[in-house]
Amino acid sequence: MKRLLPLLLLAWPALAGAEVFVGEVRISGNEPHTFALLHSEQGQQFQLDGPLASQMWVLQGQRVKLEGDFSGNGRGPGFLPKLLVTKITTFEEEDP
Repeated sequence: MKRLLPLLLLAWPALAGAEVFVGEVRISGNEPHTFALLHSEQGQQFQLDGPLASQMWVLQGQRVKLEGDFSGNGRGPGFLPKLLVTKITTFEEEDP
């Protein structure tokens, strides 16, 4: 049972029905405390968390669709809610 618990925690977003967000990936903060965030089309901002969050650095400035679940709420002013990313979809740039 102890071995199944970590697997269940990793699979929880898929089991719970992950939410979908569309927006632009941005990098925020000052070195050495930078982090990736999603600025959604609705104007919300989420700090990106989880194993897929490291892939966001190369997607900086691009419009993406992310699936995930919240892994933590903002702890007060200046703290963004954390989004545990489970799937990344990029959009091809449209030709003018």
